[in-house]
Amino acid sequence: MIDLSALIRSAIIADPLASDIANYSGSKAVFTRRPAPSDAPYPMVFVSPQIPGAILDYVDGDLRREVVYDILVYGKNDASANYRQAEKIGFALAKKFARPSRNIITLPAGYSMVGIRGTNMQVAPTDDLNIVGRLISVTFTIQETGL
Repeated sequence: MIDLSALIRSAIIADPLASDIANYSGSKAVFTRRPAPSDAPYPMVFVSPQIPGAILDYVDGDLRREVVYDILVYGKNDASANYRQAEKIGFALAKKFARPSRNIITLPAGYSMVGIRGTNMQVAPTDDLNIVGRLISVTFTIQETGL
């Protein structure tokens, strides 16, 4: 199965919502692995690795998988404006991935997108009261063709 993390990252960076995400090392602070670099600024976004437990289904001889990724937003909780900025990004991501067009990300040859479903924004885990976190889970239904 393919890893969608980089494709999801690219879709986030290409969206106008990225203007609210901090810049880091010549790009936006959207990371596909943890931890973030120690000098990375807030607000930042993480795209999780694929969450294990994909649902498999064979339809007309082709394999379909439902794969889940979490998208997390972290911001500073030191001022209401910073808190609200993290929430604004979280809401924008939830809207972007709620029921988007199937071409929101471009899959490589041999795969087709059947559907995308995102959850509403939730509180993301953090062990620091000075950091606010928000989370959106996105389920991609992907069909592998020509196996």
